[in-house]
Amino acid sequence: MAKRQNTMMNFFIKKPKLNLLENEIKDTPQPHTSSSCLKFNGEKSNSNVNKDPLHTSCSYSESISVTSTLNLNIYDIGQYLNQTVSNELKYKLLVNKWTPDETYKFPIIGKRNLKFQFNWFNKRFSWLAYTTIGDQGAMCTFCVLFARDIGGKGNHQQLGMLVNKPFNNWKKAIETFSHHSTTQFHKNSVIFGENFINTYTKVQPDIRQQLDSARALQISENRKKLVPIIQTIILCGRQELALRGRNDSGPIDLNAVEPDHNDGNFRALLRMRISCEDKHLINHIENQSLNAMYISPKIQNNFITICGKIIQDNLVCKINAAKSFSVLVDETTDVSRIEQLTLCIKYLDSAETTDTINYVLREDFLLFVPVHSTTGQNLASIIINSLKALGINDKYMVGQGYDGAASMSGNFKGVQTVIRESHPAALYVHCSAHTLNLAIAHSCNVQYIRNCIGTIKAIGNFIKSSAMRTNILKTKIKNIVPNTKWTKLISMCDTRWVENHNGIQRFVEIFQPIVETLEELQLVQDINTSSKALQFYRAIITSEIILSMVISNTLFSMTLPLCKNLQSVSCDLVEAVQHIETILNELIHLRENIDSTFDDIFEKSEFLLKSIDDAENIKIPRIIARQKNRVNINTDCPKTYFRIAIAIPFFDDFIRQLKERFTNHKKIISSLYFLLPNKCINSELEASDLNELILWKRKWCDKPIVERSSEILETLSNCNQTFFPNISFLLKVLATLPVTTATPERTFSTLKRIKNYLRNATGEDRLTGLVLLSVHRNIVVDPEEVINRFSNEKQRNIEFVI
Repeated sequence: MAKRQNTMMNFFIKKPKLNLLENEIKDTPQPHTSSSCLKFNGEKSNSNVNKDPLHTSCSYSESISVTSTLNLNIYDIGQYLNQTVSNELKYKLLVNKWTPDETYKFPIIGKRNLKFQFNWFNKRFSWLAYTTIGDQGAMCTFCVLFARDIGGKGNHQQLGMLVNKPFNNWKKAIETFSHHSTTQFHKNSVIFGENFINTYTKVQPDIRQQLDSARALQISENRKKLVPIIQTIILCGRQELALRGRNDSGPIDLNAVEPDHNDGNFRALLRMRISCEDKHLINHIENQSLNAMYISPKIQNNFITICGKIIQDNLVCKINAAKSFSVLVDETTDVSRIEQLTLCIKYLDSAETTDTINYVLREDFLLFVPVHSTTGQNLASIIINSLKALGINDKYMVGQGYDGAASMSGNFKGVQTVIRESHPAALYVHCSAHTLNLAIAHSCNVQYIRNCIGTIKAIGNFIKSSAMRTNILKTKIKNIVPNTKWTKLISMCDTRWVENHNGIQRFVEIFQPIVETLEELQLVQDINTSSKALQFYRAIITSEIILSMVISNTLFSMTLPLCKNLQSVSCDLVEAVQHIETILNELIHLRENIDSTFDDIFEKSEFLLKSIDDAENIKIPRIIARQKNRVNINTDCPKTYFRIAIAIPFFDDFIRQLKERFTNHKKIISSLYFLLPNKCINSELEASDLNELILWKRKWCDKPIVERSSEILETLSNCNQTFFPNISFLLKVLATLPVTTATPERTFSTLKRIKNYLRNATGEDRLTGLVLLSVHRNIVVDPEEVINRFSNEKQRNIEFVI
């Protein structure tokens, strides 16, 4: 028992180090992602990075296109030797100075087997960086970005090691580093770098701006002109409004009341702001030249993309800070017949208080990626490359959540298998909601249950397809069952099983109004309506349909709360498995006492049947002695017949399906499950187990029973990371493991609203940006930050920032 409990713990805890997810590094050196950053004064710091989301990720569109560098860290300084980089990228390279992990095996050089020492990354050599490209070696971050080609004595020598090529003569490392720190060209580069950071982040104004107050005033006025334009774009994104119309190019005419054609919501909202006397916007529209209006469709796309990047950077900052996350992925085809892959991340967001740390589970959408091949290898490459391009440290991936499609869940060539080859800690969890739906769907293949659900679905579609039929049903409900909250039927979808639960429950509650509605519809003149009403009426008053309906409602009433809870973000895998065990135990109890269970079902069925005026008592359907295609039980008792024909097969199959389909879910949490206080006291530990586990068990054995929590987040908040670092990490893994793919499926609804029939040509950059604005309404997008990024992309016709 102890060995089985500790299997997964040993998988994560391979070494006594606290960084549990680091893979063993092979002899061949490979780049690893790290987030060593610089303060503005040149000292190493990670705290400042989290305050500014721009510090954590680079442009998605910029990085996803560079396929040759996706396997490298985007902040590896060796990629930018002797190159001109943009101000935005230069800023990110400075604040996100990349260094390998402590576990990285630096290559050994020379006969003395010398290699780079990780402790050289200290305050004394805070400028030091390392590149894994080409001839691996040390570099000076500031000199690579700011030094000239010549320097040294007389300021005329060609610069080489640490500036234009890596340094790897480790025998003279300390001597070379110390000498480099004293050179004038290095000191100048450091000054240039610090001034650049301060200027870029508005800590201090540019020297030209200090000398030219008129220019500073003009820049301030220019920024105010852009703010209403950006605010209007953000409004359209938040409200999921289409920006463009039939023709949205050209200047806005302030004299015309309304244009002759629809030029879109964006320009209409600008005209509304002008009519409300927005002085800055009026001044901009009236006096600005046509090549600097910044309202064209191209500029709209630019602003939308920047807004999306700001939101992505904010999310990536939180994900990297969590240091454990799961990917949630699903696919759908949009209105343009493009296969869209939606990428969402599940992670723990923490907020520190004076006493404890409060954890909240989050599942956040990051982007849509168009895919043209749905093979496991291609989808896995897209997922990993997208994570790297966004700036997410993929070594912290602990879980994968997909549906059961072969390309996603296959054990040989599926996405989960391909990803686990490079990320063995990323455990695959089949979506629990899909698993539950499959179990119910398989159980509903019992002949009578299948026919009952099909009949209920057909009747719902029949009544909902006509306003007259729907109105008759509403009237019958109001007259017969005035106290019910239902006023109509709902459609029963093949994929959304929550609606199936609600649909059957609602059908049973308003059964009598439905029957009387079908009776009245038999009298209408329309032959199609009257004939179908007669067919449906005769179908639902049969004994087998009514009994099947009551049995289905009995079982669905147990799984409905679980089905709803599985789609919530706060649900964790332990909670889901525990509730499934509870349902299983109750079903087994009902099955073991099937006689008394079926007595209640039979009594409810008789009550429903008696509510119909001309219905007969429950009776056995006609059978033939040698019948082979349907249930043929030799009995004269209706209760015995339907118990054997419907109830027992239905309960048996559903119990078997729940056990088989959720076996893998229980295996995944089998060892981590015993970290919870109410379970660890019963676990058996061996002498080889970690002392930390023994102390963890002792802590809760000494606590009263009422204080032994069964919830992961509560346990995590009460776990001191200093005393129990490994336990704390494993609890985070347990909380972060995916449960369902409900969040990716919700993004499909947003996709349909944004990329609809009239907007089917929406580009991918605009699409992701608009969806991010719509989904993440809690993340503030500051127009001032948008202007900063917009102006730093390239030289603009008018100045907004230095």
